Amino acid sequence: MVLQTVLVVCNGNIHRSVIAEICINQKLKKSGLENSIQCISRGLQGTSGTPLPVGKNLKDYPKEWSLTKPILDRLGIEILESQQSTPVDQCTISRAGLILAMDRGVLLDRDNSLVRQFPEHAFRMRLFRELEGVADNVPDCFGSDDPDLYELVICSIHRIAVEGLSTLINLVQLFSSCKDPEE
Repeated sequence: MVLQTVLVVCNGNIHRSVIAEICINQKLKKSGLENSIQCISRGLQGTSGTPLPVGKNLKDYPKEWSLTKPILDRLGIEILESQQSTPVDQCTISRAGLILAMDRGVLLDRDNSLVRQFPEHAFRMRLFRELEGVADNVPDCFGSDDPDLYELVICSIHRIAVEGLSTLINLVQLFSSCKDPEE
């Protein structure tokens, strides 16, 4: 069996996409699917002439880390020091069977959005919340000092990763049976 890749993308690959990657991989492992599907994460920052994030890991942002860590601890999610912000690139997009964007800006609206940079792969792109049947954004916590926002975002990502696994698997299977328009 070929290992299928799910790619989750947010703005900086510091917070939302990293948490989604960890949650999805935990659920895949718990379901015995870690040898058939893997999840990775990337960010838009550092693409199309935009600057890379200042920090390379959520722990490099003291305010955001202090608001995130207690929630992650409660949910059993660990962000390792080795987790480093990585910009999305053509190679990663090409090998992903399913591409999940955390918000509409990342997917469509920004000048360096996924659809604008990689239009030939748009048919495999969806919003992350579509795993729960809702075409809506996962809010970006960056810069916020509202603990309720962090709670909402992190718990939503965790819940969607757990409850949306069957939808994720169905989408991966659907897109793996489709040929790229270029082929």
